[in-house]
Amino acid sequence: MVMRNGNDGRGARQWDDVPSRLRTRVSSQLRFPESSEANSELPEPRPLFTFGELVYDLSRLALLFFAIAVANTVFLLVALSFLRGG
Repeated sequence: MVMRNGNDGRGARQWDDVPSRLRTRVSSQLRFPESSEANSELPEPRPLFTFGELVYDLSRLALLFFAIAVANTVFLLVALSFLRGG
């Protein structure tokens, strides 16, 4: 069974419901690197895609939407022609 929070979340601090042994273990592992240390260790992030790849993919997506719209229009025109008796 789950124990209710003593104060129902109003004004609760971060470590109120955490056991003391877990609190000391987690707090001892928290270490934030210095800004110069973080910059020197991390490689330069590579962009996900270039501008040309973005334009190519977006144009393919636009053509796909256009093809679906044309196919829907053709289907509805054929269905309308059958309903009109043509």
